[in-house]
Amino acid sequence: MTAMVEERTVQATEVNDLEQAPDQPAQSTRLREILIGAGVVAVGATVLLLAQQLPAEAANSEFGSRWWPSLIGGAITLLGLAVAIVGALRPPVRDCEEPGATGIWQLLAILGLIVVYGIAWRFAHFLVVTPLLVLGIMTLLGGRGWRSLVLVPVVVTGALYGVFGLLLRVPL
Repeated sequence: MTAMVEERTVQATEVNDLEQAPDQPAQSTRLREILIGAGVVAVGATVLLLAQQLPAEAANSEFGSRWWPSLIGGAITLLGLAVAIVGALRPPVRDCEEPGATGIWQLLAILGLIVVYGIAWRFAHFLVVTPLLVLGIMTLLGGRGWRSLVLVPVVVTGALYGVFGLLLRVPL
């Protein structure tokens, strides 16, 4: 009986010690947010530079082949700059989890899928490779249920084809 009382006392003491642990210093996430913002700015600037290498159209239209990629690259650059500035000015976040191996693996796998998608698109039509990309990303991120794993890639591909292939007449 005495052993049980002592064991409960030890367990209660351990719980109280955990609950009353002194505040640990805030784990700074500023550097991480600034670096992420800088990386996004670099991606946006690269898109802007590559967009300027596209051939200029001789048509009398203000929307040439450089317009859309330049708009996207500019938006990416501005949003990355905003992330870096907000990250630098915001107070550090307390108890922020470090990136886990699973999340890093998922990110690298998704980037790999995008590279494979870009290569496969040269050999197969947009309507074939795009649902496979969406399905792959959903599977990596834990998509469940066969209905969603079938319907979402079809709907996303159809929406993208409708907007870019039919409305904007971008050759896909």
